Amino acid sequence: MSGVGIGQRPTTRRQRVVKSLWIGVWLVYLGAPVGDLLHGGHSTGVRLLGWLGLAAFVAWYWALVFRTGRGETTRLVGGSLVVLAAQSALLSLTLGREWLVLFVYVSTASGAALPTRLARWTIPATAALMTAVALAVPGGHAYLAGLLVPALLGGAAMAGVRQLVRTTIELREARATVAQLAANEERLRLARDLHDLLGHSLSLITLNANWPAGCSPTTPTRPPSRSPTSSR
Repeated sequence: MSGVGIGQRPTTRRQRVVKSLWIGVWLVYLGAPVGDLLHGGHSTGVRLLGWLGLAAFVAWYWALVFRTGRGETTRLVGGSLVVLAAQSALLSLTLGREWLVLFVYVSTASGAALPTRLARWTIPATAALMTAVALAVPGGHAYLAGLLVPALLGGAAMAGVRQLVRTTIELREARATVAQLAANEERLRLARDLHDLLGHSLSLITLNANWPAGCSPTTPTRPPSRSPTSSR
């Protein structure tokens, strides 16, 4: 496969490039925080801290989504999501409502990195935390309506796609197992046929070796005929 699915860690260079491009597409929606840092009227020190916070968030989000695979522990993924949620809340409370979009990334990462049984709880919890922060930020309620639905639907979509990819992988593995079992069954059948043929051949060889010379094991021997003169 040239691509790599959600919930799979890329193994080849082509897969790494493809997954990096997909993650980069999502990062386009960080235009609101970037615009706030450029034109929000913050002081130089606040801008510097804002850029550092945004870079830390993107790096953590990138590492979580890019390196997530079926071998990762749920505790590690959950801890990474807690860090992302804490960064989102801190940046939103300190820099303003434009930073509430970070919670959408947290919800999306929850659906992409966590098992479905956990993502069904973490996605609504992320939306609830975003709502609480939006109500605490001046003017945040105006952004809430436009971010709440993407957070819920984005996380649910990622969870659904992850489950679909997982099911496809399991189906492919099951097909490979069935094919292997069929091949083994065919080998056993050929071995049994060869065993029967070899046993039959050895029986014929043994029978021919024990039969008198000049006689065939398939034709009975005839007793020597007696001439008419011999009976006189």
